[in-house]
Amino acid sequence: MSNVIKESPVLEALSHARPAWGELNGMRVATSVGPAGASPDLEIADVSALAKLGLKGRGAGAWLEKHGLAVPSKIYDYSGAGNDGPFLVRTGSAEFYIEDSPNSETVARLTESLAFNPPDVYPVWRQDASFALRGASSIEVLAQTCGYNFRDSGEVFIYSRVAGVSCSILKQITSNTPAFRFWLDNSYGMYLCEQLVQIVHELSGEVVGFNRFYPNVITAGSNH
Repeated sequence: MSNVIKESPVLEALSHARPAWGELNGMRVATSVGPAGASPDLEIADVSALAKLGLKGRGAGAWLEKHGLAVPSKIYDYSGAGNDGPFLVRTGSAEFYIEDSPNSETVARLTESLAFNPPDVYPVWRQDASFALRGASSIEVLAQTCGYNFRDSGEVFIYSRVAGVSCSILKQITSNTPAFRFWLDNSYGMYLCEQLVQIVHELSGEVVGFNRFYPNVITAGSNH
């Protein structure tokens, strides 16, 4: 078994902030950034280490239901997204994206089951860079970087460009506060991270660690 630790695609962009580091799914994770204190009104974190998996094929939806996942009936709808289980986005009539929480091993379980070659189910292996953004000003961050108008739209999942980079974007509402998740090709991760962080700072927000979004999951220096 390899002991090589994967590096986050945005590691270099975060290193200057001297975060505390931990480990999740074999990847180094910035668990906290800066001194502990009250949560800022706008915050962004790297969550690239969360386990993820794409599936496609006419049998994929039924196969996911067989494995206990709630499959959305509508394209671009999602289910889950809690801290204790995976969430699932239906990205097409027969295409799905699954991302685990750090407290779940659903992606590992599904990956193991895929070894038995279920009929009409095909994996799409994902290594996306991923960011979490939330706060009252998070829509303003999108207004400055994305051509899509989230203020007036009821869509929760779209494909669009953010600062010129093609992204999948999921809009959520947490305790009446807007929040967004971004997924993108990891080769553009550092560039987009730098662009978003600059705007977050201009709006008096902060870069925070993974544990701000997923409390009490990873301790500094830990393996998970």
